[in-house]
Amino acid sequence: MPRSDLSRRALLAAGGALAVAPVANALRANPAAAAAPMLGRDEPTHYRFKLGDFEVTMIADSDACVDGPWPLIGGNTKQADVQQLMQANLLPPDRYRPGFTPMVINTGNKILIFDTGNGERGFVPRPVGGWLATQLAPAGIQPEQVDVVVLSHGHPDHIGGVLEKGKPLFPNARYVTGGIDYDYWSGDKPTGDLAKHAAHYRDYVVPFAEKTTFLKPGDDVVPGIRAIEAYGHTPGHLGFNIESNGKRMVGRLRPPPSGFTGAARLALRVRRRQGASGEDPRAHVQHGSRRPRGRQRLPYAVPLDRLHRAAPGRRLSLAHALLSVDRLASFRV
Repeated sequence: MPRSDLSRRALLAAGGALAVAPVANALRANPAAAAAPMLGRDEPTHYRFKLGDFEVTMIADSDACVDGPWPLIGGNTKQADVQQLMQANLLPPDRYRPGFTPMVINTGNKILIFDTGNGERGFVPRPVGGWLATQLAPAGIQPEQVDVVVLSHGHPDHIGGVLEKGKPLFPNARYVTGGIDYDYWSGDKPTGDLAKHAAHYRDYVVPFAEKTTFLKPGDDVVPGIRAIEAYGHTPGHLGFNIESNGKRMVGRLRPPPSGFTGAARLALRVRRRQGASGEDPRAHVQHGSRRPRGRQRLPYAVPLDRLHRAAPGRRLSLAHALLSVDRLASFRV
C-alpha cells in the first residue's frame, strides 16, 4: 500500500477548511441582519438575604434621580462643597438618586414590613415612585401575609404606602410606631411645610390608632427586633436592632440632623466584604466615635439599613453613604 505523504499538520489544516467552508458559504448567502434594538437600563427591584434564621427582602419603591443633592442634603454648607464631594466620587454634581427601599422581614412566625414608601402622595409621585404596592408580588410577598407594619417615623415617603386607593394596603396587619413621633405628627406642633406632612400623617396613620402599638426605645416589636432611640431626624424617630441566631443588623437608622457634615462623620468608611457575621455583605459601616442617641455603640461591621439606601442589587459606595442620606437639612424639627 503506497505511503501517504500527508502530515498531521496538513490533515488538521484540511479538516479546519472543511469545517469553515459551510459557515463561510452561509454568511455569503445571508447578509448580516440589523443590530437588535437597545433594551435600556434594567435593575432588580428586590434583593433577598438571610440574617440568622430571619429572611430579609429589600424592595424598591422608587429609583428616581432628582435635582440636588444640595440643598436637600447639605443645606447647612456651601453648594460648591457638596458638588465637589459628588464629583470626587464620580457622581454628577447636580443630580442624585436618594433611593427608597422598604424592608420586609420574615421571622418564621411573623412577616413585618418596615416603612411603606411614597404611595400615592409621597415625595416622589407615580409613576417614578410609589412602587411598593406593585413590587410586593414580584418579590413573592402578598399584602395579606403581612402581620406588622413598622413605621420608623412620620415622613410621607415612609407612611405613604399604608393606604392604596383609600384602603389599607395590608388589611390583616397591626401597626407599630414610636409614641413620641405619633404624638408630634398627629398634633398641631408642625408648622409650615411640616404642617402638610402632619396632615398627610393624620390621613394615613391616625385612623389606625386602635390597631397601633406605640413604642419607646428598648421595646420589642417581636422577639429579635428591638426599638432603639434615633431621635433627631424627627422628634421620635426610631431605629431597630435586628438580631437572629447570632447575626445582627441595625435597621431604619438615620444620622442626627446636622446636615451634610453630620452625614459625612457618620459614614466614615464603607466597604464591601463578606461579613464576619454572615449578614448582607454589601454594606458595612464603621461609625467611629459617632453614634445615635441609643444606649449602645454600634460595633464595626454591623450592617446598617435605611430606607434611603441604594436600590436593591446596587453596591453601596462611600458616595451612596454620604449622599443617599435622608433630607437632613431640610427637615429639622
